[in-house]
Amino acid sequence: MDRYRLRKKRKNLKMYKKKDFDLNKFVDRYYMEKEAAYITVYVESIDDIISFYAIKDYEWINDDLADYLEEQSYYIPVEEQVIIEFTGARFNDYEKQVIEKTVKTYFGLKLGDKIIDLNQNTKKIMFLCTSGLILFIIVTFIMKMNIIESLSELILVFLWFFIWEFIDTVVFERKQLLNDKLEAGQLSSAKIVFTEDD
Repeated sequence: MDRYRLRKKRKNLKMYKKKDFDLNKFVDRYYMEKEAAYITVYVESIDDIISFYAIKDYEWINDDLADYLEEQSYYIPVEEQVIIEFTGARFNDYEKQVIEKTVKTYFGLKLGDKIIDLNQNTKKIMFLCTSGLILFIIVTFIMKMNIIESLSELILVFLWFFIWEFIDTVVFERKQLLNDKLEAGQLSSAKIVFTEDD
């Protein structure tokens, strides 16, 4: 009995390792239409789009809708144009303008946040680079002058810390921030269309 279960588990593991999913085919099938990626959202009224707590001229997007749009755009390659299509309810011209402005403002602010994060990342890189350079000069000076060995070892620990933080900030953190900025830019540039059900 145990051997059978063990063989079954191994067989399952081999099958899982070979399993594949064609993401491009999925995106083409469910999102792409006429050279653009569509995110279609079914709504029954403007209340499905604009937050219940928003007031006139200070509208804010419904949190559930914002999450949905971000989740759906996750699978769309960032180089594709996104069209957000609202379907179901009928909206007058004023409501359409409010919806478009609110959605674009929300994702524009997300883009602004990523730009601020990138600027802070740049400042952090400059600080780490400058501090690391200064520590390197101090360590070199201390080693040439044969000053207290324990002091040079302590400074070396700090130097390695700055080097590691610099690499982490430049290679990993900045790459993620640039990717997040692209995704926010994609949604802030999305075209918004309305399709009314008859």
